[in-house]
Amino acid sequence: MSFAASASASSFEGEGTYAEDKDVAKSIKQVAKYNKSYDDDQITNHIILFPFNFDDCHWTLCKIKMLIKENDIEATIKIYNSLLDLGGPTPSLYFVDLIRSHLQSNFVGKRI
Repeated sequence: MSFAASASASSFEGEGTYAEDKDVAKSIKQVAKYNKSYDDDQITNHIILFPFNFDDCHWTLCKIKMLIKENDIEATIKIYNSLLDLGGPTPSLYFVDLIRSHLQSNFVGKRI
């Protein structure tokens, strides 16, 4: 399990959409780098937790659960949002796509 520094994103799609996830990307890269370095003791299941901020006004918890295979990855991105049932902000697909691209660039199609 890894804990990353906070990430943030706009809940709005389109113009003005932003996402800040440098530390989350760094955590994903660390797992990939470890697996490349240690053939006999590779990480196959891993969870990354980090606080996630919407629009600079609401904090949630985000979890990335990774099941790592030889040259592929299966990942679930879950955002625990206490205000979702009350009409609170929802994550933009831009942020989810950004995390997905980090996972794919570090694991998919690469010999781990």
